[in-house]
Amino acid sequence: MSKIACRSTPILLAAAVLPAAVHAAPSTVRVEPVSRTAVTTSGDPIRIPEGTDRMVTSKYTIAPGASLPVHKHPGPRYGYVLSGSIVVTNVETHRETTFHAGDMIVEDVGRWHEARNDGKEPVVLLVMDFLGSDGGNVVLRDGK
Repeated sequence: MSKIACRSTPILLAAAVLPAAVHAAPSTVRVEPVSRTAVTTSGDPIRIPEGTDRMVTSKYTIAPGASLPVHKHPGPRYGYVLSGSIVVTNVETHRETTFHAGDMIVEDVGRWHEARNDGKEPVVLLVMDFLGSDGGNVVLRDGK
């Protein structure tokens, strides 16, 4: 048996057993849908670019009154608001969208935007970036 097959066997077993376990004890596992969309915050279709070879997950904490500079993402970025609320502004259209705890943010790809915390508590985001081997996923408009 190859190394790949050996490594995937526990995953395949878990995938086969987990649904049975969920159905056997529904009171111990609860699955709540969070979001379902096929578009970004600007309405662009979601696309995972060819050459994407890794996902990086980060936790962001944004203090009350803090702002993120004007930036864009060359690749897909998805954020989940764990606490607080954040205002995201598309600087080209001036469209503002406020995301609250429990909301999913499907960020724009290739569009300049900024964000700010207008609230009195920190915003905590769980952010997932899909990247190629060529670098990061944030480009600042002023290059700093």
